[in-house]
Amino acid sequence: MNFSKLPLKLGLTVDLGNYGNDPNGRGEYVKWFADDTSGDGPKMLHVYMIDRHIHSKPGVFTQDDVKRLEDELGRLSLFLRKFPQVELISFQFPYNQLSPELKCIENMDELYGSSQMNTQRKRLLEGGKIIDVEKAEEMVFDFLRILCMTDFNSLKHYPIALFHAGGILPNDLIDKNHDDYESFVDLRRKLLNNQLDYHKSLLCETRDQKVIIGWENIPIWDSVFHNSKDVSKRNIQDYQWLTEHSFEDFESRLALGGVHTIDIPHVVMDSYYYAENELNFFSMEMLRKEFMGVPSSLISPESYIRTASEFFKNMGRLTSEIIYHLADCNGLFGNNEGVRIGIENSVINWRSLVNAIKQNTPDSYGAIEIQHGHLRENYDGYIRNSLKSFFSYCE
Repeated sequence: MNFSKLPLKLGLTVDLGNYGNDPNGRGEYVKWFADDTSGDGPKMLHVYMIDRHIHSKPGVFTQDDVKRLEDELGRLSLFLRKFPQVELISFQFPYNQLSPELKCIENMDELYGSSQMNTQRKRLLEGGKIIDVEKAEEMVFDFLRILCMTDFNSLKHYPIALFHAGGILPNDLIDKNHDDYESFVDLRRKLLNNQLDYHKSLLCETRDQKVIIGWENIPIWDSVFHNSKDVSKRNIQDYQWLTEHSFEDFESRLALGGVHTIDIPHVVMDSYYYAENELNFFSMEMLRKEFMGVPSSLISPESYIRTASEFFKNMGRLTSEIIYHLADCNGLFGNNEGVRIGIENSVINWRSLVNAIKQNTPDSYGAIEIQHGHLRENYDGYIRNSLKSFFSYCE
């Protein structure tokens, strides 16, 4: 596989607890990927930071948690020295535990009638999540501090702490207050303002530090979703995202600094929703109404890439500050996105997409990010086959 044919510097996604060969029996994803690309890749790694890597139980870091995360990141930094081709690494911080989202939950209490009736609050509590804004901020800042302290000098770039804070809107709240449209407009406006304030605080916290803040776009909903028209199939896990579908939602933050990760299947789902015009999702129709039509970045995946690249160019920034997550998409529901590249009935025009990346974001990075692809037993079918398919689209 000839890396010179690719429109970007390609890598893969791993789990912080499962990425390479060591005595603990971890997978060997980085080595396999390097072998599959004749040692040219991976150029980047995207690392899942799931809850068990952040804290052992609900609450801020204990001293034991801090030490455990320091050790995990230290082991990873040592491991990366065996693979000098890796130039960039990003860490996905668990969502639902960022200040803007938690403030959004507080703002939803009034729409529910009380905090006890707020199903999103209940969901996070039952999942052992932190719902105290001050404690959650302390956890994030501790995480950033540990990232800054870890020696990633073998890399070409500082590590990226990647977030999304789109504010999850439960369907039962939409049903309860469907006719009170202005309340949802106000909820979205407050969330956007809180996102901007939070971004400023993250940039302030990391000023002159060896870490970069990044934001990723997100899909229509938060969980594996059934038919939204069939109310009988709805349950407490059916949630829509309130913001961060269109690039327009990121502009005020990225104007101040930071990088942007474009998740290809996420933007495909969002743009395909408008192109199909068959479903009716409240949060997506809010966007259509706000922008008096489909936001320009969501007309197509190619439009999203052009919009983002033109924004960075107009800011005097580098389009290499745009990073991609690569996977396929063959429909509009949760199990249709983030699947292996080249899947049957894909709704992505891959050759057009590859051409847009090549034309608009030269020297960008990308990581293959497939659902469950970071599991040992899935590497061959999910990652290796996706890698082969992606190369074929670039020929």
